[in-house]
Amino acid sequence: MNNLAPIFVCALVCAVSLYAATAEETKALDETLSILISPEQRKQILDKDPKAKEADDFALQVGGNAANQQKIYELAAKVMADLAKNGNSDPDQMMKILEKAGKDPEAFANTFSPEQKKMLQELAAEIEKSKPTKPVH
Repeated sequence: MNNLAPIFVCALVCAVSLYAATAEETKALDETLSILISPEQRKQILDKDPKAKEADDFALQVGGNAANQQKIYELAAKVMADLAKNGNSDPDQMMKILEKAGKDPEAFANTFSPEQKKMLQELAAEIEKSKPTKPVH
């Protein structure tokens, strides 16, 4: 579980950047959540934003496959909604929360709801299960 928290910080930094770029707060959050959940919408952003592409590549690397990468984004969307609430929908406040999370990802993960923690634990187990085993010599 501890190894996955940085992924969400990274994905959420990209999400906050997208959020900040949209004028209307409610619309911005809805659009950001939609982009996080939809691979098709995400691809449109990734084609234009190298920073988002870098975060996407990192999520794929950690997830190990596209299915786990998608689960990372789905969890990030759930956490993003809480982040917007806790940051009073202020992109600067949200970035401050993320900066703190980057320094202590485990503490950040501990703020997740029970549902989010369960999703994170299941994802961690799935990623561990899908890792190739080392051959025995």
